[in-house]
Amino acid sequence: MNLSRIRKLPLVAAIVGLGALGAVAPAVADDAPAPFQFKGYARSGFATANKGGDQVCFGLAGVSKYRFGNECGTYGEFEMLANVYEVADGPKFVYDVMFGYYNDGSQNNGSVSGAQPIGWDLRQNWVGVTGVGDGAIKTATFWVGRRYYQRHDVHINDFFYIGSRGQGAGMENLDIGTGKLSVALLRSQTSASSFDPTTSPTGTTFDVRWSKIPVNPDGLLEAAFDIRSQDKADTTPEAARIKSGWSMTLEHTQTKVAGGANKFVVQYGKDAGANLNTGDPGAYGFVPTTAASPKAWRVLDNIVVQPVTEIALNGLALYQKDSNFQGIENATRSWMSFGVRPIYQWSQYAASAIELGFDRVKIDGTGSAADGKSANLTKLTVAPIVLRPGPGFFKRPELRLFATFAKWNDAANTLGGAKGLTGTSAYATSTSGTTVGAQFETWF
Repeated sequence: MNLSRIRKLPLVAAIVGLGALGAVAPAVADDAPAPFQFKGYARSGFATANKGGDQVCFGLAGVSKYRFGNECGTYGEFEMLANVYEVADGPKFVYDVMFGYYNDGSQNNGSVSGAQPIGWDLRQNWVGVTGVGDGAIKTATFWVGRRYYQRHDVHINDFFYIGSRGQGAGMENLDIGTGKLSVALLRSQTSASSFDPTTSPTGTTFDVRWSKIPVNPDGLLEAAFDIRSQDKADTTPEAARIKSGWSMTLEHTQTKVAGGANKFVVQYGKDAGANLNTGDPGAYGFVPTTAASPKAWRVLDNIVVQPVTEIALNGLALYQKDSNFQGIENATRSWMSFGVRPIYQWSQYAASAIELGFDRVKIDGTGSAADGKSANLTKLTVAPIVLRPGPGFFKRPELRLFATFAKWNDAANTLGGAKGLTGTSAYATSTSGTTVGAQFETWF
């Protein structure tokens, strides 16, 4: 979840919130010299499935799913940023820490007193300084630590088409006259849970962003380029080493489109960059040096508009093509996705929403049972009652009552594996499913 849409809280509220949560999490904006800022994201709910039991979620294996009424479990992030030192007309040092938590949503899980086990993760932990030097460099931020680094996403399917994350250092938002320049070095491993370089090699990304380039009236361009390589000091056998690689992204944002904005994105990646910077936690597509050289390209259009006060929507059209998929000579994968979520605000605090999404994935040449078959999934969610603070697509919190209907084909089950598309035995041979439930989502 992108936490850029956050309102600032006064210091007293932040302290009270942190005391109640027993956790830490903040962030400092350019116009906010307050000692602390607290922001976060959370969602949770429940649902029942037409086959019985808890909620199941409908999505094709290997790609993002449309999320409205289709998110299982409880998830949250809490972030706090503190002004730790500030000099009048001089440098300002800030510290940012973010914790994330997740629970799969199964009831009780057999734990003591019915407590549900929760997985915790340190998402961000970094220090930055702004105001060092004179001239243009005084507006730049220098940082060191663990970050979600300048991630870009599509909200309705929670798809981070640029998803860099790791330990690193860099400089952000240097004013170069025509736009802003950011440079970073990030390091992470293939697996977040393994520290063994033979099974989870460490990689390095050199990331360059040139953003906010004016190219047409109300239009801005961002160019992102990164080079990726594996540590040569790793003890990984040569046959299992990965190829160095690179990826590039061009993103055009047209602002002031029917009360919103439209983003058009083109991406290309090769070898270690063939996952197009969407890997989490790392930014690497690891393949052995002995494998065929993977390549991928992607094009997407992401629009959020509010043509009238009562109506807002987010829409997506996406196509991706992978060649030498997974390092297999002549293997291919294609992904096509279309989705839309309109919201109608029929009173000051109540709305209705629907989300319709379609995904198609086809792989070939991998030697698997899914070869040559088009896996299709259509998902429709209807939420007749959504309680929210007012109109606007990104207005939160929301409390939702929903019904989700999904239809898929046998090829989608084959792609999903032994338990089919949903990963549950009850739906292993089914090609349709329904869930009904309630959920809240909030950010602040």
